[in-house]
Amino acid sequence: MLKCNKAVQVADWLLCNSAYDLEPATFTFTPEILPIGPLLANRWLGNSAGYFWPQDSTCLEWLDQQPPNSVIYVAFGNFTIFKPTQFKELALALEFSKRPFLWVVRSDITDTTSDPYPEGYQERVASHGRMVGWAPQQKVLAHPSIACFLSHCGWNSTLKGLSNGVPFLNDLGKLSKAARRVMPGKLEELIEKINNRGEGDKITCVIADQTVGWALEIAVKMKTKVVAFWPASAAVLALKFSIPKLIDEGIIDNDGTILKNQVTIQLAPNMPTMKPEDFIWVRLGNKTTQKILFQSILKSNKAVQVADWLLCNSAYDLEPATFTFAPDILPIGPLLASRRLGNSAGHFWPQDLTCLEWLDQQPPNSLIYVAFGSFTIFNPTQFKELALALELSERPFLWVVRPDITDTTSDPYPEGYQERVASRGRMVGWAPQQKVLAHPSIACFLSHCGWNSTLEGLSNGVPFLCWTYFADQFTNESYICDVWKVGLKFERNETGIITKGEIKNKLEQLLGDKDFNERALKLKELAIANVEEGGQSNKIFKNFIEWMKSQGMQVEEANKKMC
Repeated sequence: MLKCNKAVQVADWLLCNSAYDLEPATFTFTPEILPIGPLLANRWLGNSAGYFWPQDSTCLEWLDQQPPNSVIYVAFGNFTIFKPTQFKELALALEFSKRPFLWVVRSDITDTTSDPYPEGYQERVASHGRMVGWAPQQKVLAHPSIACFLSHCGWNSTLKGLSNGVPFLNDLGKLSKAARRVMPGKLEELIEKINNRGEGDKITCVIADQTVGWALEIAVKMKTKVVAFWPASAAVLALKFSIPKLIDEGIIDNDGTILKNQVTIQLAPNMPTMKPEDFIWVRLGNKTTQKILFQSILKSNKAVQVADWLLCNSAYDLEPATFTFAPDILPIGPLLASRRLGNSAGHFWPQDLTCLEWLDQQPPNSLIYVAFGSFTIFNPTQFKELALALELSERPFLWVVRPDITDTTSDPYPEGYQERVASRGRMVGWAPQQKVLAHPSIACFLSHCGWNSTLEGLSNGVPFLCWTYFADQFTNESYICDVWKVGLKFERNETGIITKGEIKNKLEQLLGDKDFNERALKLKELAIANVEEGGQSNKIFKNFIEWMKSQGMQVEEANKKMC
């Protein structure tokens, strides 16, 4: 870029594909840039050219059959790649919108070779949705049926949309809002359908994630009991409940925007400290998405007030200060599938169970387990620094490397890496994490610190190296490093990279201090004691089950009287 800036100084003309009236302030600021746009191929050619994929022009006939100003047009240009989870979320949002949509789904739009759609999706949306490999975009956007453009906002696409007077939807948070408008009605219909079957079975209680406030409101409307469940740490939920105080103290505004950056928040003594920049809604998406999520939090906070129970996947002995600060939150965790099921389910990728046999061959308390959950994405430089650090550690390691863990399609490893570490390093696409963390060979867990991973590590007495990424992970890191003192965090350099030297040093520091391991083992005892017979989580959970049974019996008695 610097070389181009220097070279352009010799140009006789500096032309730009824009228009003065689109960017008047910019052209006033840099008058040497001369606008000659928007340059649109359809103004000069009968059919524009230069496509990466064959156009499906039959979609224009389909658009002719749609009402004016009704269709959502969805296209993400030539290069956008979706993770399978995000692709499915978008697909379901379009389905829930109840609007006709035209969606350009390139053959390489996801980083998976399997069918990317939710099961049965194409059949369900066949009456109002059309998916094509590539579309004649300028003709599509000029069609009277188009209501909006869900776009990656490349400049060419931006100009095409503007030139046809089409509003943009470039933030999936807005689609989430559309889904929330639809889903309450669907839940109400489902409850009515079940209750009116005449088979005696009726919905007596709705259990919903605390973030899904509309589900709690529908439960009240349908005269059922209401239970809210919070799957993350109680400290993060307490933070959400403290939003009015944060606004009053001028730390955030009414949209959740940070007003005071250089402060540290601690809701109560012995609770984790938090920086405003790490608040859960601030660590998710762009500014628009953050504001949407913040307003959703406010609605959920209001809706949860009608709940008969507010349950949390934590334990009193893990967060005593928080449960004292917010006594309405009732812990029933740690909830670990390994304590109830032979094999846990719900994996995003197939588990590589052969890694357990490989672990059996490693010395006790020797191995670094590295896993970053379902969403963390590395740039190629950071991925290589981590790879080299594991090599330099000279320790055995098991590294979960998802197919989509980097933002490149090329081989992410340093040249010759896999051959060099083959004798002591194992890379797998997905691991049976709870079984791995319970294995005696594990010495530490290099983790993104998602709450489930945090609980799984704690419940097995494993110390942590914290590599946080988004959402609630920064609060979990504060618990691990500052409150429980069972782990260390990394420092980034001036370019935002965690270097191989930093990783190697923190590994040596963690594994060279037996106090980390001793504190982790004590936390393991506390976590397990809470869910065993007589433990506080166990007592609360049993009381909840008895309450649930009593609600069912009351309905059964009422049905008998009606008969």
